[in-house]
Amino acid sequence: MRKFYVAELSRKSQELFKELAEEQGFNDEEIQDGLDSKIGDLDDIHGLLGFRKCENPQCKEFFNEGFLTEDSDTFCSNECAEKIITDIVEEDYGDYIFFTDWEPEEE
Repeated sequence: MRKFYVAELSRKSQELFKELAEEQGFNDEEIQDGLDSKIGDLDDIHGLLGFRKCENPQCKEFFNEGFLTEDSDTFCSNECAEKIITDIVEEDYGDYIFFTDWEPEEE
């Protein structure tokens, strides 16, 4: 099932958004607006808050620890990465695709 709204994401993703938004000084109304929005509407602020969106269209979960490819694709798990980039082999981990964590961007 494709997810379009933040409300369709897991509680873990919603809590991550809320926690990171609070850390950056978002007020309750701004946080609720984010939770009520479409997932894509938050693309402009994920760097500010320090999270990424899984690029598997069936997943789209928010995370701050996950996988980054040399092509700048982001995935919450190796399972999601391998569903989208079907030719990944074990040797690609650490060479083409890396496990990393994200921090809020410096202003």
